[in-house]
Amino acid sequence: MARKAGATPKPGADGEAAAEAGAGTADDELKVLFPDVEIEVRDPDTGEPVVLTVREFRFREGLEAAALARPLIAALEALVPEDAETALPDPAALDAALGAHADLWLELVARACGRDAAWLARLGDGDAHAVTLAMWGANGGFFCAPRRGRRRGAGGDGAPVPLSRVLGDLAAAGHGRGHAGLCETLTWRQMELFWRRAGERRAEELEALAAGLGVRLSG
Repeated sequence: MARKAGATPKPGADGEAAAEAGAGTADDELKVLFPDVEIEVRDPDTGEPVVLTVREFRFREGLEAAALARPLIAALEALVPEDAETALPDPAALDAALGAHADLWLELVARACGRDAAWLARLGDGDAHAVTLAMWGANGGFFCAPRRGRRRGAGGDGAPVPLSRVLGDLAAAGHGRGHAGLCETLTWRQMELFWRRAGERRAEELEALAAGLGVRLSG
């Protein structure tokens, strides 16, 4: 299932902070669960309307795309100061970086939507801009990922969790069969969300067991 391009509507809750935070969390999780973005463009050859589904890279696709995208990722990283509160460059700088790596950008978009790069290059300006926005909406985190903090370990010490452990936990929780299948079907954000949920369930089960045994858990 794909979501339509555009902003997600916010509930009008009179500014209550708790309600807004809850709505924001729900919106974020929906975007993780349904990450692909649908847009309608005009076929540059026939003029007929065409619906494109811009897919968020699945985990394996993301690894392959990351190797291809290194020059663009490096250019985007260079636009954002280390102490910046956001990992996103300003729109003008982003447009300039994409223009400087136009062929690479088209190849990445082609991978995401299943169209030839040459076909995408022939789109009208308005449609090309819409495709860029959809690509950024679906895969913006992919380009900003190098600036994200490391996944905290189970002990909270900042040590990275082995991928094999994450995949094993996801398979045990029923999210897929085998490590290869999980890497083919889940995005990185879905893996992260499902893995954290599985951890929360394990923590709740441990707390229930402790309560039944009369054990007091620290923290």
